[in-house]
Amino acid sequence: MSVKHKSNITAPILVAAVYFILILSRIIKMTELSGDNEYIGVIVLQLIVFLLPAVIYCKILSGEGYASRLRLRLIGAQQVVVALLGALALICGSLLLNILFFDGVGQSDFSLYNTFTASHDGSAETFLYVTLAYAVVPAVCEEFFFRSLLCAEYEKYGLSRALVMSSLFFGMIHFNFGQFIIYIFAGAILFAVMYATRSVLGSILVHFLYNIYGLFGQGLANEVYRTTSSTELFLLLLSAAFILFLALFCGEVARLYRRYSRQNKESDYIPKPKKGRAAEKRRVSLTEIILAPPCLVCYLIFILAVLIM
Repeated sequence: MSVKHKSNITAPILVAAVYFILILSRIIKMTELSGDNEYIGVIVLQLIVFLLPAVIYCKILSGEGYASRLRLRLIGAQQVVVALLGALALICGSLLLNILFFDGVGQSDFSLYNTFTASHDGSAETFLYVTLAYAVVPAVCEEFFFRSLLCAEYEKYGLSRALVMSSLFFGMIHFNFGQFIIYIFAGAILFAVMYATRSVLGSILVHFLYNIYGLFGQGLANEVYRTTSSTELFLLLLSAAFILFLALFCGEVARLYRRYSRQNKESDYIPKPKKGRAAEKRRVSLTEIILAPPCLVCYLIFILAVLIM
């Protein structure tokens, strides 16, 4: 079944519903479950919050060719290299932003949506549970929702709109105003990886690696930063690493584009609009999209959640 809809209205309604469900999860206090039930609860919650509404949305509004717009494709070795370099650039960039804006390298405890905090006792079993609940499942669920689905909805108005809105909504879902700029930066990197690899699996891989760093590497980064004898040297080396990985990432993306060209693949990432509808879509400005009434509801939910959570 296909339903005609305005993505700049229906997409933020979906986002607002997800925000609301996520806030409810804090009220019911699923994290009070103990032992293995805690991890299972976090996993089930993410499936309910992100995948279930997304699947229903796609089912109702999907039409001919909609599935291809979600970019659910396998990736090859070169796309994996792009994703790995994107992950390294994201890790170094987020560290750099934390030092520049917050005089630190980030929080020691890894949490989801400022609600669920990961804890592990060092055992192999707990390691697997934590990795699944706090790294694998969030990467899959969030990337399908924010990159695959939201970009498919907003890209019809232009890639800049898809970039801004997917990154903005992704930043707000974490309900952490202090780290908001970090999440916006992460959203931009994940967006670039998905479009470069032409698959949401690329951004899922980056997101997974970043979560692994947050779970098991953030504490080490904090310790190194606190014990360094020269903050300026640490900042210089980190800046150099970020520039290096970003340059390597861009270079590998350029190589990937040349490969696409040799294979005569379509260069236009945005599905061609139906006849007679192109002009209508061009009239939707970024300001109009950002200030759409459902978006204002999302902003209000975000502000209230930050104040009460």
